[in-house]
Amino acid sequence: MRDLAEIVQTKSHVTACQDEMDNRVIECAIDGRAECIVRGDLYLLGLKSFKDVKIMAVSEFLRYSERA
Repeated sequence: MRDLAEIVQTKSHVTACQDEMDNRVIECAIDGRAECIVRGDLYLLGLKSFKDVKIMAVSEFLRYSERA
């Protein structure tokens, strides 16, 4: 897993969610230029995307990755 991980220094400031941890996840995704966020968090899943970052459940990600 360490070989796939990247430490991201965030510059963005997101306030889209009531949960500050969710905002930090989105900030990392934006500043790390992630294609998607894979989470089980119902609030985040309800957003479906934020800016150009898709937000999806594990099952959706597995279907998505099979097409890529």
